[in-house]
Amino acid sequence: MSHNQTLINTFISKAVHFDIKEFTLNNIGGNKALANYLHAAYCEQDAVVNLGLVCPHCKGNNFSVSTDTYHNLTHCPICNSELVSFWSPSRTEYYFTSKINSLGYLAFHNGQLVGLIWGFPKSFKNSTKLELYADLLVIDKSLHKSKTGMGLICRLKQHFENSARAHGYSHWLGRTQVTNAPLISTFKLFGGKIVGPDPGDPATRTLWSFPLF
Repeated sequence: MSHNQTLINTFISKAVHFDIKEFTLNNIGGNKALANYLHAAYCEQDAVVNLGLVCPHCKGNNFSVSTDTYHNLTHCPICNSELVSFWSPSRTEYYFTSKINSLGYLAFHNGQLVGLIWGFPKSFKNSTKLELYADLLVIDKSLHKSKTGMGLICRLKQHFENSARAHGYSHWLGRTQVTNAPLISTFKLFGGKIVGPDPGDPATRTLWSFPLF
């Protein structure tokens, strides 16, 4: 057994108490519950990646992460509309219902959602081939930088990969900000290899590939 696999097994042993369920809106408590969870994870001041607020009219259903136009504002500087969370209920509903053949898993502790992984088939720039892309991997902030949190990430990844194999995928793709050292270390632990810059955000994000066999 490799050193990395031994380390992964040690982490998993700290996270066996979490209940893992298939990702469905019913299991998560509905669209509003999902929006609230993602807002807390991505749109508050202490978030690792703070997406903040966006204009529901000018930004609409554009989910590019560029939100500098609205930084430290409460109203849109273009149309003066009141800004909403990047993961507002209406934008969240649109995003998750627009993805075909998505798959993912939820983690619970004492009935409370504490983490999720979710992805969908996606074609990247200059290619028509559909790749399985893991778009979200989230755990509660209270679990960050802990062995239990790493164990939860490992367990969510295991379920995601088992499902991916069952659907005939040979690998999956993830991405990270080039400055996100903790996630980069995690991707390396999982045996990920850099594919190159993310075509949708080449200046700040990198694509990684993870073999399934």
